[in-house]
Amino acid sequence: MMRVLTLVAAVGLAALPHIANACLYTQQPEEVGPASQQFFTQRMAQEAASVDIAVAGETRKAFGTQTNWGISATTFHVIDRLKGSSPDRFNLFVGASGPDHKDVQAYHWVDDQGRIKPYPYPEEMTPAADGNFRLTSCHPGFLSVTKDEAYLIFRNAQGRLLGRFALYDDLTTAAFPLVRASLGDREGWLSSLGPIAESTAPLASLSPTSTTIRFNRATSARDARGWLRAGALKPFAVRTRRGDIIDETRVPAAFASPDLLGRAFDEAASNERSDAMRLLASSLLMKLSPQTLDQDGWIRQRVWGLVEKGAALNATTGERELYEIEVTGTAEAIARLRENPGNVRLIEGPIEQEQWYVELQSAPNEQARFEAAQGETTESLIARLSAMANGQPIPEAIVKPPEPEPDPFSYHDCIRFGREGAARLSALPEIDQWGELTIFGNPQQTICTTNSKGISCDLTPSSTVRIKWAGWDGGFRIGPKGARLNFDGAGLQCIAP
Repeated sequence: MMRVLTLVAAVGLAALPHIANACLYTQQPEEVGPASQQFFTQRMAQEAASVDIAVAGETRKAFGTQTNWGISATTFHVIDRLKGSSPDRFNLFVGASGPDHKDVQAYHWVDDQGRIKPYPYPEEMTPAADGNFRLTSCHPGFLSVTKDEAYLIFRNAQGRLLGRFALYDDLTTAAFPLVRASLGDREGWLSSLGPIAESTAPLASLSPTSTTIRFNRATSARDARGWLRAGALKPFAVRTRRGDIIDETRVPAAFASPDLLGRAFDEAASNERSDAMRLLASSLLMKLSPQTLDQDGWIRQRVWGLVEKGAALNATTGERELYEIEVTGTAEAIARLRENPGNVRLIEGPIEQEQWYVELQSAPNEQARFEAAQGETTESLIARLSAMANGQPIPEAIVKPPEPEPDPFSYHDCIRFGREGAARLSALPEIDQWGELTIFGNPQQTICTTNSKGISCDLTPSSTVRIKWAGWDGGFRIGPKGARLNFDGAGLQCIAP
């Protein structure tokens, strides 16, 4: 029997205009599993301008003038940049979930060609310019997040959650751009995301009514307002900087306002006081054991990334300054700005056929970060995580002592000794040599043969042989069954029968 499903918007529809007839589907969706997660995360990573692991912080009212509604914006604190160059803190138009909120699940279908297609997933809240939403009963609702939880976030070049893209040649759709990261687990969306292949940054259309500017010299919010007013421009995204840490406050371009400058500074100061990262560290500290950190390099790297970010935030000094502004205006105002930028720099990248490459920095080298995480002692990592969880200064990492040089010999059951033991056998005569290798021993106990490929020596039980090779001076004490010594120019083996 064919099953008919009804999809209704999950959040905030009651106060919205009349809803059309219910949206009907004839196929039962399935929950997205690990294999499908891997497919979707890789495709989203290819299409996104930025991919980040970030923890949800404060939720504020972003904009909206009516007394009975307002659009929420939640600040996300970046832990790791996996692709692109996101600010250290940015906001998305998603709400905060309540204590009894159940996380939205991702579902998909399998079509008659065996391809997986995403079932509609809640979206970021972005109204039209008049402040209204154009919704039907097919709308999947709006996203909300849990404070202090880590999420895997895919965003487009405009700083919004990744929307519709060509999943297949004949299908353009949205997928799952905001999902839980599950930092302390080996299951979940983040663990399904493999290495992100190098790719050209997505192209964005060169807008005739908006651009991004950066002042060439330090500029106060007051002076920036005057500059914007003189150019008939309004800001809809403001990035401030303190030290190396960048905060971004954003609204849709239709809600651009000079007041956003002051608000960006206020929100950045509030973001600095947030305890979201500290509470996430506390949660991981209670969840993870030293054994897990020793045995699971993937989880270890994510915890290390969180602690490193906490240390960087703690080290931030200096006054906060205006960094970049995304502005909107009439086509004439933007054209004048592009023709004569004056004391600002336009951040538009190289322009090709009325499009421009998004200016992105490369995300940190994952292999280098993995090696750095492995190079710290587990005790040090736990101590630093504990300091972060308790709001204390995060100490310097303690690096593991260097590993000893790898032994170039494979000696199995033979007992190897080094220079000290060899010195006590300095009276042993030379038996044979091949290339740089010289063998010393008792002629009756060490019988050697050579050929073009190397040297091989039969060693009698309980005998001793001394070896000099490439600066190494040592040897082997042979067990009661005897042994054979083989050397091929690249490596030495002492093999018991």
